[in-house]
Amino acid sequence: MVKELAIYFYHVERESTLHTWVAVWGFGVPGDTIPLFQDVHAQLGLGPHLPCRYYLGTFQGKPIATALLFFGAGGTAMTLAALREARRAGYRVAILTASPYGERIYRRVGFREYCTISRYTKI
Repeated sequence: MVKELAIYFYHVERESTLHTWVAVWGFGVPGDTIPLFQDVHAQLGLGPHLPCRYYLGTFQGKPIATALLFFGAGGTAMTLAALREARRAGYRVAILTASPYGERIYRRVGFREYCTISRYTKI
């Protein structure tokens, strides 16, 4: 008998599932930073009426993958909205993390590479 191996995808609708989502999404980051990420994502909220949706993928009942979907704004628009808000609050320096896919967007709006951090370590 051959058992079908399938990944199941779920829309995250409860805060307890969001905690699991953050733990999978943050795999490999220091454990003490996970609660900070959980707080940030919980503040974004959950629900079909909001512009961001969380998805959790499971394999054999274990969480293995995440996806986050934003509606209504492209990468450049999203970045510029955050930068405008920071400028209104009086900030003049912004720091971000970028994947190779997002690097072009950030360069277009004026960011330049200052340094590369591959992993945080406790000293």
